[in-house]
Amino acid sequence: MTCFPLVPHARRRAGFLILFFSLAILAVPVMRSASAAPQPQAAYEAEMRAYIANQMQAYKIPGLALAVVRGGEVEFLEGFGDADSTGRPVTPDTPFLLASVSKGITALAVMQLVEAGRLGLDDPVREHVPWFEVEGGRGGGITVAQLLYQTSGLTELAGREANLRPDGPDALEEAVRAIAAEELAFAPGEGWENSNLNYDVLGLLVQEVSGQPYGDYIDTNIFAPLEMDNSFASLEEARSGGAAGSFYPFFGFPLAFDGLMPYSRATLPSAGLWSTAADMSRYLVALLDGGDSGPISPAGLEALHTPGHMFDEKQGYAMGWTVNHNFVPPEFLAGTGREEYAGMTILFHEGDGLGYKAMAFLIPEIEYGSILLMNTND
Repeated sequence: MTCFPLVPHARRRAGFLILFFSLAILAVPVMRSASAAPQPQAAYEAEMRAYIANQMQAYKIPGLALAVVRGGEVEFLEGFGDADSTGRPVTPDTPFLLASVSKGITALAVMQLVEAGRLGLDDPVREHVPWFEVEGGRGGGITVAQLLYQTSGLTELAGREANLRPDGPDALEEAVRAIAAEELAFAPGEGWENSNLNYDVLGLLVQEVSGQPYGDYIDTNIFAPLEMDNSFASLEEARSGGAAGSFYPFFGFPLAFDGLMPYSRATLPSAGLWSTAADMSRYLVALLDGGDSGPISPAGLEALHTPGHMFDEKQGYAMGWTVNHNFVPPEFLAGTGREEYAGMTILFHEGDGLGYKAMAFLIPEIEYGSILLMNTND
C-alpha cells in the first residue's frame, strides 16, 4: 500500500489513518461515485455494516459509532457493539471522548470571538491575560495565531503532563499559570510542535475574553446553536448522558478501564470534550456548508481551514486541523473507478485518549465529512 506523508506526531498511526480513509473514500462498496449510478441505500448500508463488523472483530473494538455526511445530508449514521462492560449498545447518541478532536471546536470558538472583534489573531496572549508567562519572559510575545497553528514553542511533553494535573473548577487556569516554569522548544513562530498546552491557553483566552467559563461558552455558542444536545464539556455531564465507558487492550483483549481513566479540566479545551456521532454529523455539516448557515462567516471558515504552518509543499496545520493537499495520488486510484477523488484536499484530526479514539475527516470539494468514535485505543 502506498504510504502518504503525515505530520510528525501522526506518522506512527499512519496505518490506522489509511485504514479509515479507505473506509471513507476508496472502498468501492462504501462510497457512491459521482460518475456512476448511485448504489441503493439498503445495499450501501449493508456493505458498510459488513465492513465495520469485520474491522471490529479483527481489531477487537468493543464499541464504535460512525457518521458520514455529504452535501449537507447524513449519508450513514449508526452505532455498533457495546458501550460499556454491561453490554449496553452503542447508538448514534452515545457520547464518546473526542480527545484532540476537541481542538477544532476550541479553534471555532476563538474564531467566533475574532469575528466579534473581541480578539485578534495577532494579539499577544498577554493583551488579554496579563499574568501569562513562559520561560522567564521568552514567551511573552506568543500570539493567538501561534497557539492556533502550534508554532508557539510549547512542547508536546508539557502538554501531556498537563493532563495529569489535579482536576478542579480552576484546573484550566492553574495549568496555564504553571506554564511559567516551562521551557520553549524554540522561539515563538520559528518551528512547530504539537502541544495540548497551545489549545489549553486558547481555552483560557475564550474564558477570559467572553467572561464565561470555557465549558459554558462552548455549550452556549457551539453545542446549542448546532443542536448538539448530547455533547458535553464535563465528564460528569457526559456520564449522566450515557457516555461510553473506556476499554484498554490487555494482552490483546479489551478490559473495562473506565474508572481508572485520568481526566482533568486542565486539558478540557485541547482534549476533554465529549460528543456523539449524531451531534458531530451536524458539526461537520456546519463546517462544510461554506459558513452560510454555520457558526461563523464564510471568510472565518476559510481562515479556520487554511494552514498557518506548512510541513512541506503538500501538508500543513490549520486551526485544529491537519490539511493535506493531493492526499491521494492519481496512481493509487488508477483502475479503481474512484479516479475523480485523486488530488483532493483533505482535512483531518485524530483524537487519542486512554481508552478512546476519535477521527474526523473533511473533504470540502465534495462536501464530504466523517467522524469515527471508538471506546478503545492501544
